[in-house]
Amino acid sequence: MKELWLDRRKARLILLSSLFFLLAAHLYRWVNTMYSHDSLLIIQDDWVWQISLGRIFNPLYVRLRGNILAPMNVALFSSAFLILSAALVVRILRLEKTASIIMCCGFLITFETIAYVNGMFLHSLDLDMLALLFSVLAAYFLTGKAYFWRCAAGVLCVTASLGLFQTYIEVTIMLICLELLREVLEGGDPKKLFFKGLRCSGMLILGCIDENPSAAVDERFEIVRDGMRHRFAVSYLSDLRSFLPLYSGVFRQSGAAP
Repeated sequence: MKELWLDRRKARLILLSSLFFLLAAHLYRWVNTMYSHDSLLIIQDDWVWQISLGRIFNPLYVRLRGNILAPMNVALFSSAFLILSAALVVRILRLEKTASIIMCCGFLITFETIAYVNGMFLHSLDLDMLALLFSVLAAYFLTGKAYFWRCAAGVLCVTASLGLFQTYIEVTIMLICLELLREVLEGGDPKKLFFKGLRCSGMLILGCIDENPSAAVDERFEIVRDGMRHRFAVSYLSDLRSFLPLYSGVFRQSGAAP
């Protein structure tokens, strides 16, 4: 497990760089009440809808974190997840130069997608950043040596990321591609790299399958608005509510339990 750790110079540089970019790019959002878009959802009680979208771990995370949506509370968790993600990206890409590490932290933390999430989905910012952290962790485990525990950890991280917010799986794919490209440029064995790519692809697919348990669609409904017909299909994932008390409680509160 020694490779998990960074030397003091890198760790200090990542921490200071990340804090600078976090404060410069996002602090304005955490010290005012100019809520917009879905950030107006002050009460997080739409778990049936979230679970129907495949975000099956959201209730579990909020149960552990608490249902407090104070901006600075969300910012604290989000910043920690982003800093850890930046450190792992530096480790995966094996960056050594000071300028490269600072640029990596800056590009990650000020990226347009994160700015949008911070601006319009503040209530779920830490959830999304945890999904990002799991995506980066998945790339870290899958691009290492082909130990069983690393493959299993990679699959679990893919599942966790998809179960929180599906968008960030692209980060895993891109980091794996960058790592394979780096090895190609360094003269790696093409045959070994080919099988490594196949292994990573297989683990990604396995993680996606693991995150999508079988579920029947319990409700189909449609709404006619402004002359347009909108059709919806909502799955309540009956397999989850049948054996997990946490999710059973969620469905009872929402009136969706049988």
